[in-house]
Amino acid sequence: MKNVYFNCYENFKCLAGNCPETCCSGWKIEIDSKTLKSYQTTNNEYCKTILKNTKNGKFFKNKKDGDCPFLNKEKLCEIIINLGENYLCEVCKNHPRFIFNLGTIKEINFSLSCEEAVNLLLNEKNLTLTEKQVDNEISPVLLDADRYLWLSFSRNTILEHVKSADLSMQELLSTIIEYGLILDKNETDLTNNPIQTKSNLKLTESEFIKILSVIKKLKIKNQELIYFLSFNENDLNFELSKNKNAYKNLISSLIFYHFYKGLDKYHVLTIIKYVVTEVLTIATINTNLQDLNKSIRLFTREIEHDDKNFNKLISKLNKINFYN
Repeated sequence: MKNVYFNCYENFKCLAGNCPETCCSGWKIEIDSKTLKSYQTTNNEYCKTILKNTKNGKFFKNKKDGDCPFLNKEKLCEIIINLGENYLCEVCKNHPRFIFNLGTIKEINFSLSCEEAVNLLLNEKNLTLTEKQVDNEISPVLLDADRYLWLSFSRNTILEHVKSADLSMQELLSTIIEYGLILDKNETDLTNNPIQTKSNLKLTESEFIKILSVIKKLKIKNQELIYFLSFNENDLNFELSKNKNAYKNLISSLIFYHFYKGLDKYHVLTIIKYVVTEVLTIATINTNLQDLNKSIRLFTREIEHDDKNFNKLISKLNKINFYN
């Protein structure tokens, strides 16, 4: 078994009570069957407390303010304090990691709703993928082998291009979109899909404004994000030159995480358009906020991690070009 992840996350460590935010609020935390069984069979009074704070043993009952019932005033987990980390459900053990099982390979990416994960990503000067052999049991999965190889080759091509291309951010995003158009027409060919070092396309503000109008209509709860989405056309930021390396790392992370959704859910071009949309929207939010880390976390929590918002945006992107 081989784990694959970005080098910046090698030494990730949760900030726990020192984190200015918490990942233990605002989520519907699912309890896996193995963890539920451990609560039901362990002779411990605190396990009984846990079971009283679940919805039919499937989810934890959040407090009225959205906090997990086991998050204390010091922003620490009472389950860990009383029972240890082994009694956390799988979601809590893994978070902020997202693990994608490919049989002999497990790809690990980190949620960009986590401040420390975003901080490590944005500050990495030489972002590379790390491969590490582990002794974990191989979990068989059913994959379309040909499509997986095509997606893997195409994704690696984009990641290498993002890292090495000496282009402005607008030109870089344009070349990625143009590559997406090529892939959309040649969904099996591994050899005749080169990525261009210069694009014939140009991102157009008029089309991107259509996308922003869709985003503004999504069901966003965070009042701060609603405020920062209330910009006018003059706030659009297409150059992204102030934090070029950070934005390149962001693009790489999003391509790495989302690309294999092309195995069974989405067209590759749609995935690429989503990545470009997220980057440009974050840059536009950051024009006002002037805090790239927070801009990324706000978008991730309210749009990318909200299934209804994400699917609505993906659906709309199928009908919008935002390039000429």
